[in-house]
Amino acid sequence: MVKLNQYGYYELTNMPSEEELSRYYSNYYQDNKSASYKQEYTQLEKDFFKAKLDQKEMLCSPFTSFLDVGCGEGFALKYFYDKGYTVKGIDYSDAGLLKHNPDMKGFIEVGNIFDILEHMKEKFDIINLDNVLEHVREPRKLLEKCIKVCSKKIIIKVPNDFSYFQRYVMGIRKVEKQYWVVTPDHINYFNKDGLINLCKAVGLEKEFILGNYLTEFYALHKDTNYLETPSLGRECHFARCHEEVLFNKISSKQTIELYKVYGKMGLGREIIGGFTKC
Repeated sequence: MVKLNQYGYYELTNMPSEEELSRYYSNYYQDNKSASYKQEYTQLEKDFFKAKLDQKEMLCSPFTSFLDVGCGEGFALKYFYDKGYTVKGIDYSDAGLLKHNPDMKGFIEVGNIFDILEHMKEKFDIINLDNVLEHVREPRKLLEKCIKVCSKKIIIKVPNDFSYFQRYVMGIRKVEKQYWVVTPDHINYFNKDGLINLCKAVGLEKEFILGNYLTEFYALHKDTNYLETPSLGRECHFARCHEEVLFNKISSKQTIELYKVYGKMGLGREIIGGFTKC
């Protein structure tokens, strides 16, 4: 099902076609059966989004313009627009944005993100790729197109897959399968070194690598093992939101430093990398 590629991360052996992917993501937010579909968010979840965006602003600064590639529901666009930055989003669909941040509809361009980037004339200080690279057939090609419209930094977040922790919990039989392999949603399965190697291959230099909250550690206790008992997932998710909001209230800066340690260790459900052109 998956194979290790030349960069050191995993990818599907049989990839869906570009046409299949385009159709899938055009309907993504309109499909009520999607595991990620969300009709409404609680205030706690919105506070969680803000906490993560506070940290992103600190990681990106200084900058004046922000391009969100795969802008989804538009929360990052709204956050940075309200802060006075020049913003633009691109995505295969605007359904999620129109649902959650309709006042941002004038700042999104809908279509094939590869084609939009190919013809884009503007340049942006920050290019944001938040849970995008795992979904595309050609992540290297997407990065190359992003580089052409980037004047400062590319921020990338991807799931941390085939990680030390995932192998550990399988080894001690807390989980019975590779739960992180989800098709057709995810095509690529990154780890810290694989992401760094891919970026280096296209001429990007690592500025920082962060892990994030250790959500999967809930699997170590039978009463919170949402990976084997999915009905526990909602409460584990809210616990994560509370802790992230608390960390951010204490100190965004110190939270970032903590997550840099996680990044060095390859820990956290996701990897966040900041890269600049060599």
